[in-house]
Amino acid sequence: EQDVVKEFLKPFQPIIKKNNKEPQVVRVIKSTWHSNPFFCGSYSAVPIGEMSDLYDELSNDCGGNDTLFMAGEATYREFPGTTTGAFLSGELAAKRILLQKSAVKNARRQSF
Repeated sequence: EQDVVKEFLKPFQPIIKKNNKEPQVVRVIKSTWHSNPFFCGSYSAVPIGEMSDLYDELSNDCGGNDTLFMAGEATYREFPGTTTGAFLSGELAAKRILLQKSAVKNARRQSF
């Protein structure tokens, strides 16, 4: 982890030297997706000229029965192929799940 911190702080060296104070690194999180045998460092890419509707298509509920919600960088149109896209799509999927659970709960209440 020290090598990650050292590399991360390189661009900030002029500021660090000027202030004469070494920053305290609280936490380091390093992903290993690039060496994961199931992912091999892959990410999504839409060919030039293709419609970005493909991202929207991937983010739709599978089967239309609200039981399988897709998330990941390949499902987020605004930030495809990025960690930000993966994170935001996960949040969106979680919100969809909560909305669906809430709707089911309300439907059950009304049926009694």
